[in-house]
Amino acid sequence: MGDLPAALHRAILAVDIEGFSARDRTNPHQATLRKGLYHVLKQAFSRSGLPWNRCYHEDRGDGVLFLIPPDLPKNLAVSRLPGELSTALREHNETQGERTKIRVRVAVHAGEIVQDAHGVVGSAINMTFRLLEAPALKAALASSSGVLAHIVSEWFYEEVVRHHPESAPATYRRVEVKVKETETTAWISLPDRPYAPVVSSVAPRASQAAPMQLPAAIQGFVGREPELKELDELIDGQDVKHSTVIVSAISGTAGIGKTALAAYWSHENAHRFPDGQLYVNLRGYDIEPPLSPEHALDGFLRALEVPSSKIPADLTGLATRFRSEVNGRRLLILLDNANAADQVRPLLPGSPGCLVLVTSRNRLSGLVARDGAHRITLESLSPEDSLELLRRIAGAERIDAEPEAAADIAEKCAYLPLTLRIVAERIAASAYLTLADLAGELAEEHDRLNVLATEDDDQSTAARAVFSWSYQVLPPDVARLFRLLGLHRGPDIGTAAAAVLLDASEHRARRLLHALTNVHLLEETARDRYRFHDLLRVYAAECAEEPAFRDDGTAAMRRLLTWYLVTADAADRMLAPHRRRVPLEGHDATFDSSEEALLWCEAERLNLVAAAGQAGEYGMDALGWQLPAVLGEFLYLRRYLADWLTTHEIGLACARRLGDGLGIGWMLTNLGILAVELRQFDRAVDHLEGARAVLSPLVAEGGHDGTPTHVLGVALTCLGLAFAGLRRLDRAIDRHQQALAVHRAIANRWGEAWSLSGMGAANAELGQFEEAITYQRQALALHQEVGNRWREGSTLTYIGVAYAGLGRFDAAIECQREALAIHREVGNQWGQAWTLRDLGEALHAAGQADSAYVAWHQALVLFDELDPAQAAALRAQVKSTRPDPA
Repeated sequence: MGDLPAALHRAILAVDIEGFSARDRTNPHQATLRKGLYHVLKQAFSRSGLPWNRCYHEDRGDGVLFLIPPDLPKNLAVSRLPGELSTALREHNETQGERTKIRVRVAVHAGEIVQDAHGVVGSAINMTFRLLEAPALKAALASSSGVLAHIVSEWFYEEVVRHHPESAPATYRRVEVKVKETETTAWISLPDRPYAPVVSSVAPRASQAAPMQLPAAIQGFVGREPELKELDELIDGQDVKHSTVIVSAISGTAGIGKTALAAYWSHENAHRFPDGQLYVNLRGYDIEPPLSPEHALDGFLRALEVPSSKIPADLTGLATRFRSEVNGRRLLILLDNANAADQVRPLLPGSPGCLVLVTSRNRLSGLVARDGAHRITLESLSPEDSLELLRRIAGAERIDAEPEAAADIAEKCAYLPLTLRIVAERIAASAYLTLADLAGELAEEHDRLNVLATEDDDQSTAARAVFSWSYQVLPPDVARLFRLLGLHRGPDIGTAAAAVLLDASEHRARRLLHALTNVHLLEETARDRYRFHDLLRVYAAECAEEPAFRDDGTAAMRRLLTWYLVTADAADRMLAPHRRRVPLEGHDATFDSSEEALLWCEAERLNLVAAAGQAGEYGMDALGWQLPAVLGEFLYLRRYLADWLTTHEIGLACARRLGDGLGIGWMLTNLGILAVELRQFDRAVDHLEGARAVLSPLVAEGGHDGTPTHVLGVALTCLGLAFAGLRRLDRAIDRHQQALAVHRAIANRWGEAWSLSGMGAANAELGQFEEAITYQRQALALHQEVGNRWREGSTLTYIGVAYAGLGRFDAAIECQREALAIHREVGNQWGQAWTLRDLGEALHAAGQADSAYVAWHQALVLFDELDPAQAAALRAQVKSTRPDPA
């Protein structure tokens, strides 16, 4: 080994001719193809500033391998060369017949290589050719009408491409590569078709559908020509390859049509953003607090199909992950109804190629000054456009028949699009009333509210006048629904929930909901989903607070919150059949599958979070802690950690007001689980010891259905995990032993296995590997008995670590490979990463260095996605055994 030449770091470029060995290409054709390839390569290299004679190259029959000297900039391979190569290929092909025209794939990487008399070798060379053979790259070229498909490694993209604007990073698309034993991430571009979609049915990232989240465009959109032209010029003047993110802030008063303008323009220009459109209502001026950047980023990452296990919990991690996911994509992002620049900044991408539209009542001066946002300020519609809007909705014949009355109505509406639409719908529905009569009614209401106004705000008074005028003519049952919907704090509501509010059938609820949408007092956002404009929500809530309606509203909210609780509990029974239940009366709701339960939870998630808060406000404290308790499994499975914290803090306050020991213990236990998940072990110990203190007397009293005992067992098990995280291993083992006794007392096999596994892990940390294997084997048998494949894989990983600790590397390798297969089967990305790391250590200790580096490389790919800190630690560990080939 000592006689080998020193390793050299080089940029590596490999080229391959598409279809070189096709059956219709004879030997003469192939010779002509190879000759032509060298001709165009020499041209492209020369024009790109890459001296042909200084670049090492090896002929590969249907392609060429190049090593670029270290004194030449690496970015030449991705900035100048792709364009020059495309040009040279097209020029060449114009002189050729069909079977001698050339289309090529190019792969670029960098790393350590060894060069001797026979040529070059190294894992970085192997990686380059794996990229060249990637099905995603072949599919991209096959689906393109161009002549070149280009792929770069993750390392080359992160270290070179994205730092050089001339490399056009926005034209690259991220893909997963699986070739032979190699699994990695790479980036593909089509240099002569830069914004064509990269098609790949075999690469998961490339085959995912682009998010299409734009709200529906407003029907009958009128006016705003100057603003539309301004937006057009903004993007027409954007150099999509080289510019920073373009941000446009559309500001104006409530009801002025900010969202309508943004949605209309976005739909008209969606084709310019082939990677999709993201949308979020930031609820900046809603009754409830504004949507946090954490919640918005969480939603965006899920829309971009980032697995929940890979979504960070803190704002910094979420923003970093979002920028990484968006990097290289061409997206339109609509941030609707923002209340401040600080709510927007974490949602901004960090790389070129994206356009962000922000709507707000706030002028967002900080976003303009600090982030370079382009401001567009909306004023009311012109009188002419206002009349045109009335014509489009109410009918031109009615409006043109009474032009003076129509102009008066438009003026009373302050030329606000929201109020104009509501009034136009009233006109359309009032066939036997003249516009003059309607204008008179509106004037009376306007005058009444103007007397009560505390400030001179013509637009606010106009909006309230229109709302009040419209509300007063609603049929009584429709008006009642309008009021009751104002009490609901969630962002939207489904037909089933509206039926519960009304205490009516879904059929009747749907009919009344449609009556409100028909007069523009409610918006239908999807099938059986509805929401208010925030101004209308405030007005509806004011109506519901009138003394005559207050009791009806309280009873309706109790029905709704109870329905949310019972239905969420039914979902929890599907998602966590092993758990003891919250003691509830009646179980009317059912789900046929865990998938159906998850879909319902996802659709109602924000409403359920709001419901927990409202339960406390209405003094329904039992509902206030029971709702978080039944939501725990769903929030854990989907890693909605911010929702978990919010709901359980509310639940804890409710349980303490009630003095409900089970509720207090349950909430503290779940808060402790969250703290362990976030590696906040001191906080976890505080919560879990508090739970133990409250629950232990309940268990001692007896007379319960076993639920307090179940929760106590969970609390003790998590205490063991928290103490292990603090390296207080003796105490960790003690808590796991206590938990084991509690779980066995109620025959909780799932909990028993969990505690045994925790004891095994703590013993392994103490170097007591024989004891660790004994406990883990017992846990494994129980996991297999209850069919918990997820935990089965994790337990096998622990057993492998213990065998390695004993020096029994063959047994360790066998366990880790078995664990890895299970992790892949159930989709446990974290389990795969840790197991690959441990497998690499066992392989290396067993003298199988090459296999160890393969396992470590695969682990690094996963850790780079899941936990950059762990990736850095593993990379340093690998470098201590051999320089990192990347």
